[in-house]
Amino acid sequence: MGSLDSYKDEILSQLLDGDWKNLFPTKIYISLEEWLQRQTEKSAIAVRFTFFNPVNDIGRYAVYLVCNPKVKAGKVEVRDLKFALDSLPLAIPPAIYELPLYCMPADLLQKILKKKKSS
Repeated sequence: MGSLDSYKDEILSQLLDGDWKNLFPTKIYISLEEWLQRQTEKSAIAVRFTFFNPVNDIGRYAVYLVCNPKVKAGKVEVRDLKFALDSLPLAIPPAIYELPLYCMPADLLQKILKKKKSS
């Protein structure tokens, strides 16, 4: 997804607030929303975002948001933020093994920035 460093305050706050409809490009949001609609019988789901960390040379790392699968008023309810282990920065944390997992595309950050420039 690129390096989040210069955008982390703006984009990370929108991710945690669940304001994904306004943040993500339309096609990505529609795809996610359709997947969420198929998961409504679940109590929680996980969404995986990958980023590049240029600061300490760990390369790519993953962030997982544990969410309610039911979208309310165009917002996703984010319940928790999970990180992979430091030794395995792309691994799924054991606490979310049993949850349905949606993986965001690797180029999501560039698409978000492109959307912000055009609006």
